[in-house]
Amino acid sequence: MEKMYGIVLHLCFFRLLHQAALWDNAELLEDLLNGEELDYVNSCDSWGRSPVHAAATTEASQCLVILLQTGASANIACGPRGEARTPLHIAAEHGHVANVQTLIEAGADLLAKDSLGLTALDLADKADHTECMAVLRDAFDRQEQDKQKHFYHLLDASAAGDPNTIKNICASESPSLNLVNFVPNGSSSLLFKASEHGQREVVKFLIEKGAAAVIHPVTKYSPLYIAAYNGKKEIVEILLKKFPELINVQTVEKWLPLHAACFNAHSGVLEFLLKYKYPEVRGIFMAQ
Repeated sequence: MEKMYGIVLHLCFFRLLHQAALWDNAELLEDLLNGEELDYVNSCDSWGRSPVHAAATTEASQCLVILLQTGASANIACGPRGEARTPLHIAAEHGHVANVQTLIEAGADLLAKDSLGLTALDLADKADHTECMAVLRDAFDRQEQDKQKHFYHLLDASAAGDPNTIKNICASESPSLNLVNFVPNGSSSLLFKASEHGQREVVKFLIEKGAAAVIHPVTKYSPLYIAAYNGKKEIVEILLKKFPELINVQTVEKWLPLHAACFNAHSGVLEFLLKYKYPEVRGIFMAQ
């Protein structure tokens, strides 16, 4: 009986929390979000909608600000019944400019797609919410400028073997920026640059942070190829442990990492590659 009472109490609280957010009752919401009740800030209904989704439906929502300040996620997605939409999708679809701005400031992912493959900008465009579209486009432009600026700092740090700078920059930015795998047109990836210069600690850190084995779109050089070319045996071993498929990747000239090791007579790398068991070719992440 006591357990049943707890379940009923939880459901009642959960319903109140969503209703307070939906009707923008900031006073009630603040009363509800005291003490242990903060654990419910990201709770979802049967559609996978959180209180933040509810708050996003009301223009200039005070509750949206309160929820985000208390640790609610700006990027939580609805379940399948809610088409996997984030609060930013909801605010953009309703044309609520203030909410869109609040969510962007809280780190909302501008490129998040719902189950139909639509971004918040797509939904604002579809509903002809021109002011929302302008805010989203401006935010995207600023984000791209920030990514470009930080990327070149990270590129220098990758070449110099400065993992602390890389960690600090990555920690200070929104995860949605995905700086580890950001590659401007014509540039090398961070993993490529660190591999080229034999920066072991940086390579390990980037891989831990989810760095992909990005192949250069023009030369088709991989991080493994450049490491082999420069005789960075330890880097070759690290890369092959994580990305064994790279050993079969050819450059635009049809060269393999094995050829790269031969060009500069890197006997240690060459011996390692000759003894390595070649896997079947799998999909490679290509830079766009």
